[in-house]
Amino acid sequence: MTTSLEEIIKLKNYCKYQEALDSVKKLLEEEELEEDLKFNAEKLQIIILGTMGQSNEALELCNNLLTHLNKTGNKSQTAAILLIKSEIFLDMGQNSRKFDDYHKTIEKVEKLIEDEIKTDSCEYNELMGYLFFLKGYYNSTIDKKTEALIFLKKSLEFRKSFGDKDQICLTLDAISLECFWLGEIDEGIEYAEKALKILEEYDNPSIKIGVLYSLSNLNTTKGNYKLALDFRHKCTELAKELNLEYRVQSSNIGEAWLQINIGNWEKAQNLASEALEYFKERENSWWLFMAYNFLSYAQF
Repeated sequence: MTTSLEEIIKLKNYCKYQEALDSVKKLLEEEELEEDLKFNAEKLQIIILGTMGQSNEALELCNNLLTHLNKTGNKSQTAAILLIKSEIFLDMGQNSRKFDDYHKTIEKVEKLIEDEIKTDSCEYNELMGYLFFLKGYYNSTIDKKTEALIFLKKSLEFRKSFGDKDQICLTLDAISLECFWLGEIDEGIEYAEKALKILEEYDNPSIKIGVLYSLSNLNTTKGNYKLALDFRHKCTELAKELNLEYRVQSSNIGEAWLQINIGNWEKAQNLASEALEYFKERENSWWLFMAYNFLSYAQF
């Protein structure tokens, strides 16, 4: 029995990426799929592959779909795929610090949106929300945090108009993160709490785990250690439920920082040491730096 697109999206939201990918591939094997359903399934397949880190395969599917869309002339669908392609290039540039492909693609899609999509349409709001989100993401990546915050707030306004809860919560969480880096802690908490309130009613644990992480960091900085620890433990438990060891260990690093703040040096050392061994095997420079940093604090 073929899994519906809605069920596949739920699998993705629960971080069951391989099962979601297998299911969407099976769905696409069906003959005579309605055109919009086929497009949304192909788009979802690309998103899942990108999330799984299979960037080259995702880009190949992007290019194949763009070739098809060039023949059909659907400008809004073309823009949507170009935005996804931009995000893949942006993710790929994290380590190399080379963003030429991202810049070329984002400029192309911005011109397409402005030239071809009606400004009073739902499609325009959705596409512009994604465009500004990516611009915020890029500016954050190159440490232009103030600019990132401006773009993300613009993204939020468009995404509120469109009304997609996933997009709204992702943007609220991204804004809270930039507020954290800029030292705007109360504002960051406000945005993250808005996201959490939506997620308490709307089930998407893949986003909720990030919001819980943000709320723990923000409340640690503010000195609300008991509340921060509660958010941290909820984050870790959810990561375990979803079998996301990466998230468990990054949460452990965050808790190590928290335990240092409240003087639990041994607990902090144990958490940082466990995370350090995990990230050593995966050669993740950012989390290795953070683990070494908090371990040295705890030992000192």
